[in-house]
Amino acid sequence: MDCMNEPNSHFQNVFLQNGDLVDETDSIECTFSDNNFVLANLTIKKQSSQRKQIPCRYLSSENLLKIYQILSILDQIAPLRTITINLSNQLPRYDEDLIIVKQSRDCDYKRFKRSNSTIDKEIFEFFKKQFKQLNDEKLIKFFQDKTINDFKNARKFWKFFSPLIKVKSDKSTNDTISSIKFNNNSIDNKSEICNIFNSFFTSMSSTSKATFDESAAFINESFKNVESTFEFSVTNGNEINELLSEISDTSGAGLCGIPIKCRKNCSNKFKPIIAYLFNFSIISGIIPNDWETAVVTLLYKNKGSTEDLSNYCGISVLPPIAKLFEKLLHKHELVELDLMLNESNMHLK
Repeated sequence: MDCMNEPNSHFQNVFLQNGDLVDETDSIECTFSDNNFVLANLTIKKQSSQRKQIPCRYLSSENLLKIYQILSILDQIAPLRTITINLSNQLPRYDEDLIIVKQSRDCDYKRFKRSNSTIDKEIFEFFKKQFKQLNDEKLIKFFQDKTINDFKNARKFWKFFSPLIKVKSDKSTNDTISSIKFNNNSIDNKSEICNIFNSFFTSMSSTSKATFDESAAFINESFKNVESTFEFSVTNGNEINELLSEISDTSGAGLCGIPIKCRKNCSNKFKPIIAYLFNFSIISGIIPNDWETAVVTLLYKNKGSTEDLSNYCGISVLPPIAKLFEKLLHKHELVELDLMLNESNMHLK
């Protein structure tokens, strides 16, 4: 058909722009011309109209007249007046509407306390409910585009505002990882993704310019005149109690699921049992597998592809008892190392 060769043809635009809606096509010969007629059958579904419900009032002429009469009586009984409100401690989200409702709630509360009247109580409960509803609306509107970094105290923010507002994350995303690239293959199985990330993070190690043999030679040369040998000393319940006080109450529970507060507040008879476990581990040189197992949370670095392993870092949380054991070993290492350094310096002098 000649019109198919015309760039501005209406038929051509409809046909090409709605190719996915074409069900069938056909060509018919023209008896009075060498050209053919091209027919196309398109199915275009009518879009369903979207409806939205909004609150409104039936304000007919009769109802408006009644409202006018009520307002006239209201102006006679309680005419408008101007009051002064202290705004020094008002929150940023407080606007004129919220301030008026809050003022009404506070005034009606005082009136109810003075009169102890059932009517005054109902009026106070009404404005109390109105203030809470309006305050929640203003709260959500004010914080919906805010992030954690906009607040000085994130704990208070989560305590009071997180039940109402879904906060944008600054460094991470709450979206589940759907797939990752590994060995030029796209992996979408959740178990395989976890195993790949486990292997990826456990294979990481710190880099050093000195080799293991060079480090060992340096240590032997530095302490060759030291006669004492490095040994961990046994611990007791009192030392365990002191080390427990150094661990933050907000420390994660890790794999065991037992918060650190439970260990801090447990009976003093439980502390020697922990000390016995630590002493047995030191003497035998065996550490339970659970103490070495951490719960790792993936943190997206906000750069690069979300399917690239190198664009994630892991936040690991060990069980509290493992953290306590690490603190114990660290303390004993510092004591023994200090003694050995002092002895080494005495030989050098």
